[in-house]
Amino acid sequence: MTRILLLMLVVLIGAGRLSAQDEVPEKKRLMISNELGVNFTNILNKIIKINRDSANENPYLLTYRLGLNRKWGIRTGVGGSNRYTETREEGFADSETDRNTALDARLGFDYRIELGRRFEGSFGLDAVGKWRTHKQVSDSGFDVIQRIEQSEGYGGGPFVGLHFWITPNLALYTEASFYMLYSKRDTARIFKNFPELNDQIFRETNEDLVTTLPSSIFVIYRF
Repeated sequence: MTRILLLMLVVLIGAGRLSAQDEVPEKKRLMISNELGVNFTNILNKIIKINRDSANENPYLLTYRLGLNRKWGIRTGVGGSNRYTETREEGFADSETDRNTALDARLGFDYRIELGRRFEGSFGLDAVGKWRTHKQVSDSGFDVIQRIEQSEGYGGGPFVGLHFWITPNLALYTEASFYMLYSKRDTARIFKNFPELNDQIFRETNEDLVTTLPSSIFVIYRF
């Protein structure tokens, strides 16, 4: 996270020097209608190989904000992943497949505060949801065993964010959020040829405070 913050600081200083003579017109800054954001952290990691703490990363890959007036706006975010792996021992019928899917979504509102000609702060509240599925299938030749884990969580909470407007329509953005999530997780093991060995569905419920630190950088385009 430290490397990301240092890189962001370097980018901000460089952008500020390059555009020092091109001040952002005040009227344009206030007339916000639409903002589309892309989480740039994954791209940065591929370029400079940052050691990241995934627990503190922002899970949203795309964000969108609709400005209602000068200060208030409605925002959304969505993110997800789908990973599939298959292993097979050469010369044997044994195989194992593993699939992990994830989906994150949020909907909320924010309030903008001017912190100078180019900096802008924001705070607000979000409602969030997350869904996870993990399915592992083992084929031993005698039987096919499925291990399934499904979870979903709902909640929400406050966030604070910071924009740096490089141009009237292009900005860098980072945020911290504090969400209380209420979740449930179901697990089961299913045998294809010996269903009498099937496990009963096991359900676990949790209440967690999920904190996301400002370790992800979004590139924001306003139009």
